[in-house]
Amino acid sequence: MPGDQRQRFQSHSTVELTWALILSSLRHIGHEAEQLKRGVWQTTVGTGLRGKTLGVYALGNIGRKVAEFGKAFGMTVTCWGREPSRAKARAAGYVVPESREAYFSSADVLSLHILYRPDTRGIIKAADLACMKPTALLVNTSRAGLIEEGALVDGLKKGSAGFAAIDVYEEEPVVGGAHPLLALPNALCTPHLGYAADYQFEGKYTSGRKLKRNHSITPISLLRKTFGSMRRSSARYSQLVYQRIRTKNANI
Repeated sequence: MPGDQRQRFQSHSTVELTWALILSSLRHIGHEAEQLKRGVWQTTVGTGLRGKTLGVYALGNIGRKVAEFGKAFGMTVTCWGREPSRAKARAAGYVVPESREAYFSSADVLSLHILYRPDTRGIIKAADLACMKPTALLVNTSRAGLIEEGALVDGLKKGSAGFAAIDVYEEEPVVGGAHPLLALPNALCTPHLGYAADYQFEGKYTSGRKLKRNHSITPISLLRKTFGSMRRSSARYSQLVYQRIRTKNANI
């Protein structure tokens, strides 16, 4: 798979998960599915998207696609970030609020797509979360370190941002339920699924097949090197993906 095509797939995989988290959170899909298994019918009222405000923080490759889906759902899209990001937002016809406070306070759904660097670590402060509506949803499929340490857990407990959908953590993997977000009823947490889609690994597998012919490198070793350390969970997952793709591409 060419590099540019692989990059598009990687970004789109995160976009897909971002919207899966948004829809699951606002429509309480996980909770309602579990209740139905227990014999209980309709225990919540979902929140629709049309007419609501989607805040996209950083209009890069992923943020741009998230914004496009928001527009398709009939949402008002607002953007914040560095000046180049805000300029792109204005050019695309999105709303750029007059201030950072106005951006955080206006969003019904706020999704982070900031490039994680030393200067963006902790860029989302407790004060930002305190500006949010008590009914708002904060989504982070980027990096946990973008949010000031401890601010999200404290904010959710206090009611700043009514709900959070999180796919990334300070230390991964999270095992044994050992993370404070997992104990909160107003947080939907997934185990860093943003990149874990079949087409992500298929390109690596195909590349591994080609490398093996010339360099005796196995596809599974390439998957492990690319997508995870040799932690037991990462290695086991890579093996399962490798087996699935090998069957699918047996004729390569």
